[in-house]
Amino acid sequence: MAPQEDQEIHRHLACLFREVGTDCFYRGRYTETLAMFREALRQEPDDTGAWFGVGVVHGKQENTSEAIAAYREVLRLAPDFAPAWLNLGAAYYTHGNFDLAIAAYREARRLEPWNPRVWFSLGLAYNEREEVWEAIVAFETALQLRPECVEAWFLLAICHAKRERFREEIRALQEVVRLRSDLLEAWLNLGVAHRQLGELAPALESFTKALRLQPDSVGGWLELGVTRGMNGEHGEAARAFLEATRLKPDDAHAWLSLGNAYGEMGQYGDSIAALLEAIRCKRDSSEAWCLLGMAYDYQGQPGEAVPALLEAIRLQPEYAEAWFGLGYAYLDQGHWAQAASAYQEALRLTPQSDKPWPVAAWKCLGQAYLQEGENAQAVHAYGKAIGLRPHDATAWYGLGHAYFRQRRFIKAVRAYLIARRHVPGGGSDHSP
Repeated sequence: MAPQEDQEIHRHLACLFREVGTDCFYRGRYTETLAMFREALRQEPDDTGAWFGVGVVHGKQENTSEAIAAYREVLRLAPDFAPAWLNLGAAYYTHGNFDLAIAAYREARRLEPWNPRVWFSLGLAYNEREEVWEAIVAFETALQLRPECVEAWFLLAICHAKRERFREEIRALQEVVRLRSDLLEAWLNLGVAHRQLGELAPALESFTKALRLQPDSVGGWLELGVTRGMNGEHGEAARAFLEATRLKPDDAHAWLSLGNAYGEMGQYGDSIAALLEAIRCKRDSSEAWCLLGMAYDYQGQPGEAVPALLEAIRLQPEYAEAWFGLGYAYLDQGHWAQAASAYQEALRLTPQSDKPWPVAAWKCLGQAYLQEGENAQAVHAYGKAIGLRPHDATAWYGLGHAYFRQRRFIKAVRAYLIARRHVPGGGSDHSP
């Protein structure tokens, strides 16, 4: 037989084995598929279709190294075969090599810039590498080519959220739920995005729709509870958190949120019980220990509060709120020096804080200094509180008291008058 005829026979046999392998592939018989493609390659070693099929089957079986090797053979034989570049990028992506994935996807983009799958895949890899702006451009281009791609809208929303572009995130998620109104995570993310912008009514609506889809969603009940609390509906918030604990009794975060909601309502006994459950679920939760200590103190049990707050600080030594709560507990016990030390530590940890409690910390520190007879330090502390909140009547009153102790009577009278001016109705509130 002539060599040319022999080559032709091998080519026809390779084509036959490849067709049988393709049929096996669509029937889900991957072992037979590989056997047929390998037989095709034995007949025709440079059969790009067979090499491509080998890569696809290995990809399906998550044998990424073998898939990469097969696609490289395809590209050795056909460097401008875009599907091989795309699948090679996917194999590298699965393997966790995002740099090589992006390089392969760029080759596919060069060859098929009109292909939305190429742009979508490029967006995935950029997103994994935290190149968020590049990912946004890739997903937006994919959506220009295929506007109905739910996955691209969803991932575009995630990228916008990473850059705190919540309005753009909302627009993308609205497209997601327009196309697929049954996606729980989309409704939850939409609610969170609205909440980030202070839009509590649409946030509540989104969480309600999420829970209508999946009533046993612990995350849905937690997000609903947080939003109810932000809206001042602490009773409704507590009910939502209670439902979360019913669905998942060992969820420390749900118990902690419930304890916080009870605390907001002044139900400190219920708050303590919930926070103890949170600690049972997660003993190293510094936040739970801190809130427990504060709840004990608010209930008039500073002796119980101090150990809980010290445990929070042991777990997280730079926990400013815990130091602040510890100062309060020591103040309620009449341990003025220890209170002053705790307040100083809290303020050291938050020198530029815009939270409201540092004002209270300076005022309480001033009170502790007064009780210790350290009048000059008390003047300084109350002055700091007034610097942060110039219209705080209790800070002015405390400053007046410190001046009075120093026998600086004119300054004391002036401070008392300013305090009176800032109290609604012209009365006075002497509590620090």
